[in-house]
Amino acid sequence: MLPGLPPGALIFVRATSPQVGDIVIARLGGREVVKRLTKIEGGYYLVGDNRAESTDSRELGAIQKDAILGVMAFHLSFAHRSSPPAVTDRRGLIVAVAAAGLLALLLVAQLVTFEEFVSRLESLIGDSTGAQFVVALIVISELFALPFLLRMQLSQLARATSLILGYIAVGLWLCVIVKGLISVGNAPDSGLVGGIGHLSLAEALVLIIALYGLLGISSYILHGRAALQALSHKLR
Repeated sequence: MLPGLPPGALIFVRATSPQVGDIVIARLGGREVVKRLTKIEGGYYLVGDNRAESTDSRELGAIQKDAILGVMAFHLSFAHRSSPPAVTDRRGLIVAVAAAGLLALLLVAQLVTFEEFVSRLESLIGDSTGAQFVVALIVISELFALPFLLRMQLSQLARATSLILGYIAVGLWLCVIVKGLISVGNAPDSGLVGGIGHLSLAEALVLIIALYGLLGISSYILHGRAALQALSHKLR
């Protein structure tokens, strides 16, 4: 089904009446296939996008409606890289760059002074093993959140994972800060910027909320709006 579907794509289907142009899952020639509905004339005519390599209704004929098992709603690609959705609102790009820049600065500060970073989180969390686990999750999440914000070429699955990791990083920091505020009050050092500087828990909370806002706005403009428009088009 190239170029409509990359190899190894995970397909999500919905039960609805297919329209011309839809990608459908159907029984054709005694087996289940994924093809595109190209016309409805005396039956449903299915053709593969990669016509030179496809065995479809051109050889096997049209099928009846009850042979169509579902219509593709969306798909996730595990390996095939693609460009991110086009963006017409440049404000989304500006917000994404701001979020990526802030996240990258925090990550560099934490890595450069890693031992002190771990020590400061241990004092807030109160559990050495738990702090090390949280630190590892924070660093990994911050690092792998950057590809989405920087609009790198990724598979759909990698792009979604990168976006989710951004929210995980922010969520972990919120948990650490709130726990610290509850247990020790407004401590003068949150560990957010590692050992490079000092941000109190209250100051860190403001910064993390700002980062969450930047991440939310950029993810909606860069991806969510296009996804909602595509879903709306499919549901019409």
